[in-house]
Amino acid sequence: MNVTIDRTSVPIDREVFAALVEHSVVCDRAAVRDALRDGTISYRKLVGLA
Repeated sequence: MNVTIDRTSVPIDREVFAALVEHSVVCDRAAVRDALRDGTISYRKLVGLA
């Protein structure tokens, strides 16, 4: 799983990302589903989920 920040990819464990969102109110949002499917999320979207 990668978080993209200004064209730079920062890897994080997929399990860590999933654990952070699975019991959250954001777990069913499109950005989360897309990130889990595609293996990447922009930092801006990640902050927006917070």
